[in-house]
Amino acid sequence: MTNPPFYESEGSMVESSRLKSRPANSSCTGSPVEMITPGGEVAFVTKLIDESGDPKSRSRIQWSSAMLGKLSSVGSVVDHLRSRSCTNHAVAEFVQGQKTRRWCVAWSWSGLRPSNSVARGGFGSGGGVGGVEKKYLPPPTEVQVDLPSHDPVDVETRINTEISRLRQDGGVMWKYNPARKVGMLMSKEGDVWSRKARRKKLHDRMDENQDQEMKDVCTTTPADGASDVEDDSNDDDEDEDETPEPALVVRICLSTTSSSSSSPEHHSPTKKITSTNLHIRHLQGSDSVLFESFCGWVKRKVQAS
Repeated sequence: MTNPPFYESEGSMVESSRLKSRPANSSCTGSPVEMITPGGEVAFVTKLIDESGDPKSRSRIQWSSAMLGKLSSVGSVVDHLRSRSCTNHAVAEFVQGQKTRRWCVAWSWSGLRPSNSVARGGFGSGGGVGGVEKKYLPPPTEVQVDLPSHDPVDVETRINTEISRLRQDGGVMWKYNPARKVGMLMSKEGDVWSRKARRKKLHDRMDENQDQEMKDVCTTTPADGASDVEDDSNDDDEDEDETPEPALVVRICLSTTSSSSSSPEHHSPTKKITSTNLHIRHLQGSDSVLFESFCGWVKRKVQAS
């Protein structure tokens, strides 16, 4: 984490001190070079963002972060991240004592997603706490689905059945641990669960089959050219870039909570009520809308059971 110079000039530093309702508990002992920089902390951090966005830096550094002394700087820094197409950032608030507050903005060019408590630290799921506007917070990376009237066994079976269908189509990889009731799903291609995506895949398969039939009938590959084709494919493999990140990786946890209820009027015995809960965690993927789409698909499937 970098702690950049807060002020753009000595005058702005003096003005900031004058506007405080009460004097600071500790005196400022920083030298001008430590406290002042052209453009202030926003210019300093935006330059770091631009440098971290270099392709060579992206592969070496997973996360970068900066502490900010002004609340207004948070929005400016987040806006700059979005203008650079950075889709993975975190915002936090530091409270030091009773008066001093600082803010942190962290960013990553990879798709590894932090938990809600880290990405939206101190601001809760609703946002807006601590003065930071909700629009500057990153999208949630965790979704809780409560199913109070659903049997946990039925929900577990339903999830495995529906995701197994996606796996049979070659759209996702799915591994489920029945003892821990935890499953991991990975989609390399993105949306393969929506009706639109399934229709597109069906049409693509039909087109591929038709193309293959035409090749079998009309095309004959010369034997002399076989070795040349094979050599070209090897050259292509050598020129290929690193394996791209999967479009989406999520973890699904199933749990149950029990409660009891009774009717004093009719003196009925205590009735045990079991509620089923699903916790869906976004682990990797640069598209938060894709994660929301998957969560919506899971909700529809389990609520229909």
